Amino acid sequence: MNKKIMAAAVAAAAAVSMSAAYAQDITVTIDGKNVNFEDQSPIIDNDRTLVPMRAIFEALGATVEWDGETRTVTSVKGETTIKLTIDSPDMYVGEKLVTLDVPAKIVSDRTLVPVRAISEAMACNVEWDGENQQVIITTAATATEAPEATADPAATAAPEATANPAATAAPDATAAPSSGTSAADDAEEIAPKEGVNTFAHSLVVGVIDPATGEVDASVTEKSTTNFVPVNGGKQYFAAVYHPNALEYSNICKGYAFYDKDKKYISGDAGDLSKLVKAPENAAYIRYSIEIPTVSRNTLYVNFMETSKVPTDFTKSESITKKAVTDKLADKSIYMVVDGSVTSSDPWLTMLDEAINAKQLYIKAEDGLRYTGKTGVALAAQSYIAQLPKSGYDALIVYAGSYDWMQNMDIDDFEDAVTTFVQGAKKQVSGADIYLATIPTGKNASFKDGITNEGGSSNADYTAVIKKVAEAEDVNVIDIAALWGSDEIETYLRSTDGNQYLFANEAGSEKITDAIVKALTE
Repeated sequence: MNKKIMAAAVAAAAAVSMSAAYAQDITVTIDGKNVNFEDQSPIIDNDRTLVPMRAIFEALGATVEWDGETRTVTSVKGETTIKLTIDSPDMYVGEKLVTLDVPAKIVSDRTLVPVRAISEAMACNVEWDGENQQVIITTAATATEAPEATADPAATAAPEATANPAATAAPDATAAPSSGTSAADDAEEIAPKEGVNTFAHSLVVGVIDPATGEVDASVTEKSTTNFVPVNGGKQYFAAVYHPNALEYSNICKGYAFYDKDKKYISGDAGDLSKLVKAPENAAYIRYSIEIPTVSRNTLYVNFMETSKVPTDFTKSESITKKAVTDKLADKSIYMVVDGSVTSSDPWLTMLDEAINAKQLYIKAEDGLRYTGKTGVALAAQSYIAQLPKSGYDALIVYAGSYDWMQNMDIDDFEDAVTTFVQGAKKQVSGADIYLATIPTGKNASFKDGITNEGGSSNADYTAVIKKVAEAEDVNVIDIAALWGSDEIETYLRSTDGNQYLFANEAGSEKITDAIVKALTE
């Protein structure tokens, strides 16, 4: 063996040996209980702590699957899906890409994963006790910064949204308005005062136990806020404002108050829309919401200090802080979308945050099509008659689906689109009409994934939409122009049958930008 190669191998072996020896005394606790790693102890690699895969996932209450052929780990807990590949720095949490400082790896025939990144992806708080060589994990609790320590082996890079190559097929309803991790520091930036919406939109999965102040994370269909600041002795209101119905919904039920040290004081299972008075020594509140963390409705939660129940909606900070334009603040927008889009694409939530509109009404239909063969027929007079006659500044029609192509011959498509536009112009008086073109993707039911049995592609249907829009003098949001056929896997996520129909986070950003641009030009 070449001496240089041998020396490098010896050095590498020594490094691994030293790292393993240094890590022998590392322990991991979850809610105060030690995690048993049996025949493989945690190790330190590049100042990061890695632990055996199956033990940590199962201790956190998640399922775990190993694909030996692709060397990929997939774990699911509630609505959170984590996917990572051995020796790759890319970890996917749903559709979000997290870049790891140290990738998962195999050591002594055991798969090891970075403990902090995994735990925080599951909405846990992680701290490193350097003195005792201990990783401390707390489930469904506020994520505070770990005490400063040199060479913190539990730290990882913070998740950042980047172009997602859609490597995961994990179902993801809409983009969560929060990562599910805690953000108490962000909440404290909003000083509670009379009539101001101080809702901290960072949520965790589960419901609050009013008797203890603890969160039961097993109730995955509901969510709970993190620690939201309050003033002792003041009254508080919380409810969800539904933009579609223009009314409050009293689904903020069950709460607990805490002192300045976040120690439990008292709680109740009551409804916060009826006003709740904080104890004199209270500094924080946590309350449960009867919707999942991934729900679009979480954007519309109102929490405020007030002496009377409000009647006017106050936008949450998650909308006003992220708005990219104020041009639409007094506009009401009506959107017709396919039901599959609302349950598969995160861009609706992104759009809510970006446009800061007075109202964004979403009318979702299962099987939205221009033809009446199956699903909802857009061109039917009975459907057009359901559209609002007034009160809206813009009407956007976005199906985002290949159903148009599957179920209607290209020769009939132009007549159907024309019928809809002409009817909508009469029905929705005074509103600007926008037609979205069909994004480039793949459908397993087409003969080549792109072209239907009639020999037409999405480009052909897009051309018809543009032709009708020009003839009828209405607007086009050209979604089809946002990416080409060679970028499908970059902007769409893979679904059953290796179809690429729905936008991932990167694609959603492009769609959001295109809609905002069209509405503000």
